[in-house]
This record gives sequence, structure tokens and C-alpha cells, in this order.
Amino acid sequence: MDVAVGLYVTNFVGIDETRESFEVGGYLTAKWLDPRLALPAECGFRCRRRHEPFNWNKLWTPSIESANSISHKTSQSLLTADRNGLVTYVERFDSNLSNDFDLRKFPFDTLVGGMS
Repeated sequence: MDVAVGLYVTNFVGIDETRESFEVGGYLTAKWLDPRLALPAECGFRCRRRHEPFNWNKLWTPSIESANSISHKTSQSLLTADRNGLVTYVERFDSNLSNDFDLRKFPFDTLVGGMS
């Protein structure tokens, strides 16, 4: 199943050169098509909304994770599906991530394509 993923960063703080880590906050969105959630064509207007809640144990959701995550906290999440089975997942998160910082040339590095 194809999954489209988007990331909107709202906060980028806590850069720690010694530990090679940083903190980031934002929104993660994912969309995919699950035909099992689509309403039958014969429903018409009377089946406009789904009244039963999703059963998380029976619903397929992708496993989305960062390869370099130290910690991840989800503060809010929302999962919706339209009548065609298009599922939209939105998550507000705060993460602590690690990365190799290449600081060997600092402070003598050069600015590429920048101001003169």
C-alpha cells in the first residue's frame, strides 16, 4: 500500500554538538487509500457519515518512525477516513534525534552560494 508522508517542523531547538543530537517539534501527516473503509456506491446521501468508531485493532496503519530517534512523544493525533477510503493521519509530536555533525572544518568552513 502506498503511503504519502509529510512533515511540518514548528520548532528546531536544543542542538547539542557534544552529543550530536537535536530536538524537533512539528506535525506529521500520512495519507493512504484503504478500500475496505470505502462506503458502498449504493449508500448515496444517507450513508454520508460513518457512525461507528474505528476499531484500532482491525485497522491497518503504517509504522512510521525515524531511523535516528532517541525519543518521540506524540501529544495529539487524529485519524479520519472519507467515503472513498482515503485515510488521513495527523500527529503533533516532539522528538529528540541524533545525527553525525561534521564539525571538523568549523569555524573555518565556507558558505556555498551565500552572501559575499
